[in-house]
Amino acid sequence: MKSSPLTVSRCVRWTSLLACAVALASCGPGATSRVTARQAVSSRSPGAVSMQRAEPSKVAIDKRASLLTGLSCPGITCVAVGYYYAGSAVPHEVIDTWNGSDWQRQAPAGLPGDGALADVSCASSTSCLAVGSRVLAWNGTNWRLVASRGSSFSAASCVPGSCLAVGQRASGRPAFAIWASRRWRTGNLALPRHRAQAVTVASVSCPSASICMAVGDYSYGAGAMPSPSYRDRTLAEAWTAAGWHVVRSVSPGPSAQLSAVSCIAPDDCTAVGSTARQFPLAERWNGRSWRAQPMPNPRGVGYTELTAVSCASAATCVAVGNYQGLPVAYHWNGRSWRLRWLPRPPADQHSAGLSGVSCAQRLCMAVGDSGDGLSYAEQWNGVSWRLAATPNPG
Repeated sequence: MKSSPLTVSRCVRWTSLLACAVALASCGPGATSRVTARQAVSSRSPGAVSMQRAEPSKVAIDKRASLLTGLSCPGITCVAVGYYYAGSAVPHEVIDTWNGSDWQRQAPAGLPGDGALADVSCASSTSCLAVGSRVLAWNGTNWRLVASRGSSFSAASCVPGSCLAVGQRASGRPAFAIWASRRWRTGNLALPRHRAQAVTVASVSCPSASICMAVGDYSYGAGAMPSPSYRDRTLAEAWTAAGWHVVRSVSPGPSAQLSAVSCIAPDDCTAVGSTARQFPLAERWNGRSWRAQPMPNPRGVGYTELTAVSCASAATCVAVGNYQGLPVAYHWNGRSWRLRWLPRPPADQHSAGLSGVSCAQRLCMAVGDSGDGLSYAEQWNGVSWRLAATPNPG
């Protein structure tokens, strides 16, 4: 687990979420790269930097495994999504809900089904959109199918009255879709000026119905890492009335990626990711430009994967992920980032991490999975983090 990130490769390059989820079973117990449902929606180039946390082994999948990849908390309630295995390599969608005191698995009639969900966003407790290999909408009573073909979506962001999702078409072209007035409309995102080998759009955040920010990365150049000509650059795209346009982001070194973004206003966004040596990366958008923020490095070395970020105010942001299989959180107080080590789930096999976080005021919830293939959650009460048990297949 401590081999150089430049020598670690993914099990295989997947071009669709469902194919990746199904094929995780073939990666085997020795696989050293973690491919979450959100990351799998858009394939990276063969030279992209791989993360260190191991995907649950085939043994765990053959038993029963449950993975949570996205989270949204409209107030004291939360909705988490992901996928699970039940004794076979076919994944099934997961929808879990938090009622303020415990987690419960939601099983609406006819849903969920085969496939994997990558992310969820809720404008309120009665309005949510879950995206992945298909798209589902929640109206406070039940989930309905919105879209099932044509694109795989990695992230969504909802405001009252509308939602916007980002991902990619079957051709690999980065795409977006808008869900409003019970209509589902799709389109293409802007392309970087370089002739990209692969484009990943990992996250999106919309402070209003007419303004959004999406982040990810794109690769170009000959060969793959560590080829001197290969580059993997951060990507940021803004959505306005004029459509999508690429905005210049900070990209330290030959390889850097943005995995998540959270905006509280059109001129206040925070994005997180990692650099070539897997040092944590944080950037802030002030409405005109992106600027990198200093981030503490655990024990002075890399191997840190930041997968999600949520900002409740300009002075309150939380980013989560893992450091060499240990769950971590970074807290922003308006001036600097502070690293916090989080409680480890039972039997985590030194391979636990968090994939989603959602904060409201000073309270936060985060979800992820451990090395034994079981989902778990952690709750921040404004003072400390504590484990919160999630439903897992028996």
